[in-house]
Amino acid sequence: KRMLSGLSNGGVFTLIAFFTEGAAGKFTFQYFFPCDPPVKGASAQLEPLESQMYANSSTREIPVTLLLGFAAANTGGPEITALHDKIAAHNYKGLQLSVKGYPGGHTPMDLPSFEDIVARFID
Repeated sequence: KRMLSGLSNGGVFTLIAFFTEGAAGKFTFQYFFPCDPPVKGASAQLEPLESQMYANSSTREIPVTLLLGFAAANTGGPEITALHDKIAAHNYKGLQLSVKGYPGGHTPMDLPSFEDIVARFID
């Protein structure tokens, strides 16, 4: 089992990896956990990749878990929730998708969110 996680721009990297692997239909990671990524600022990079994944995925399964995390004390929660809703609207077969807000600000949410994802998905 492999997990890819990143905070902030590392979260953008995690989303890029998720969309890129989803478009190719070959997954190196089974769990993706982007934490508090600046979705609005990275939309020029993310939107074409998400569109490509959607275009290439109609007949295949996406057998991974994507948990979108955000800092409850920050302003990025609505953008991350909107990204969740957009991905959910595509009804990808096999994708386990969720979104969760974590207490604290951008940096303080890092450790509690990572502990949560490890507890959830690593046995």
